[in-house]
This record gives sequence, structure tokens and C-alpha cells, in this order.
Amino acid sequence: MDTMIDPLGRAVKKLGCDIVTETTVKKINVEDNHVDGVWLADNRTAFESEVKTSIVVCTVPVYSILGGVLNEENFTKGELNFIKMTARWIKGDYIGYYFLDDVVPHDFPGWIHVFDQSAGIPVYKGDIVMYAGTELSLGGKAPKGKQLLMPFFMGGVEGPLGIDDPSLQDILKKSSEFEGVIEKVIPGFSKATQFKSFSFPGEWGRYCYTRYDPHDIIGVKSEAVKRLYFAGDTVYHPLCHTGTEKVAIIAIDCAEAILRDLRKK
Repeated sequence: MDTMIDPLGRAVKKLGCDIVTETTVKKINVEDNHVDGVWLADNRTAFESEVKTSIVVCTVPVYSILGGVLNEENFTKGELNFIKMTARWIKGDYIGYYFLDDVVPHDFPGWIHVFDQSAGIPVYKGDIVMYAGTELSLGGKAPKGKQLLMPFFMGGVEGPLGIDDPSLQDILKKSSEFEGVIEKVIPGFSKATQFKSFSFPGEWGRYCYTRYDPHDIIGVKSEAVKRLYFAGDTVYHPLCHTGTEKVAIIAIDCAEAILRDLRKK
């Protein structure tokens, strides 16, 4: 908030922009393949109002707006193929699971992201999932009375392995390395481990070796609707989650695309 959001808010206000919060976009209006505005709903009163605008930037995952904020006719065939594929495979997958003695504090969060900041910037190392999260989200089960912990890696080029399609040996190696990270977060983890196994369910996205047509992708600029732009976390890289670098790259590319169009106008 202090280093990014507040300075950005002050900067856009100086440019004459209004900042609107506590609202939900219900619909992006498209007329003759041009953006015409949006319908906003006040989150507190549910009152809806129309805002006219010639540019709309969608910053939520693209697959989440199909059939609601935008319809199929607002996308090209290739964009639709990409969105539907991403919606189908958007979940991550897990490396393996461990059965533990009662070594994890009972107030330990159910799911945490682990970052290494020794380089001066946060570098994603992996996730640690505990208790209900392992069974409800990842399908893992443990014998009665045993604590169950499951390491989980975000996939894609921003993830720890740096690629979408790693070999099994690379996955097992990274999983073993992550045990040292878990030990730092939960001292005593290694000695308490009683059982270790690996599972790679095909219906979970990152390492199921899904193939897709490289032409089916969605960029920062809509191909079907003029003055509509995308900066959500499914732009460019299928089957991977957002990293800090990716957010910055997409934001800059999106801003530059808008500026190019404004100059043309």
C-alpha cells in the first residue's frame, strides 16, 4: 500500500483521474465492436449506474469475465479457445505430501506463500498447505491423528522451475530442495516426517503436460473490440500464475498499447 498503491493513487489524481472504489463492474458495454462504457454496481447499496468511457482495461483474470462482463461475441475464436482452456486448467497442482507428527503449531495458517528476500526482492519459493486446505483444495488425506502438510509450487515461467513443462526428475529435485525451505519455516519438520509420497493428478494444471495451439492466446489489446485492453493474470502465459515481474511487464505493455492507440487517434 505505502510503496505502490498510494503513490499510484496520487499520481493519477494529479493527471485529473477519479478513483472509484467499493463498486463492481457488472457489464462492459460494446457498441459496433467499440467500447462504450461500463455498468457499475455500488457494493453497499447495490445501486447501478452507467459510466461512459472510450477505453476499458480489464485487470481481472480473463476467464472470469466470460459470460458475464463480456460475452463470447466480444472475443475472437483464438481468444475464446485460450480463455476456455485457461478456465479448465487454471488450478495449480501439488508436488507431494508428508505425514507428520504434531510438529506444526495449531495456529499455523492453512495456506502460505513462501518468499526469499535475501536478494533484496521477494523471490517465490513455493507454498505450504496445512490441515483442511490439503484435503479440500488438494485432495490429500492423512491417518487419524496425523498432521498433513503438502508443498505446492506455482507453475509457469515465474514459478520455481521456470518452465511450464518440466521433467519428472526436475520436479522431484525441486521438491527435495523445498524440504529445506519448509524446515526453516517449521523447525523440526525433517525429523518429524514419517511418510513421504508424490502424486501428479492429471486434472490439475501445471504439470499435466497440456498442449495448446500457440496461436490461441490473448494479448494486452483485444482483437475483437476496439479500445478494450487486458491486464489480467492470464495474458500471454497459459497455465501459470502471476509473478511480480509478469505483473509489471503486462502493465507496461498495456499502457504502451493504449498510448499508441491514443496517438493514432
